[in-house]
Amino acid sequence: MILDARDPIEAIRLRAARTAVIKRGKVISRSPAVRAALALDGQPKEVNFRIER
Repeated sequence: MILDARDPIEAIRLRAARTAVIKRGKVISRSPAVRAALALDGQPKEVNFRIER
């Protein structure tokens, strides 16, 4: 399983989406990365919820 997270703590904190599932060396499922959009004052902006280190 491949998660959209930098480390195990981030995977748990964000409940990271699975980007791929691999079984016996073959990709059996794939999904696009999840994107969040925020629109304040009519200004759309893409956001992520990661803590910058």
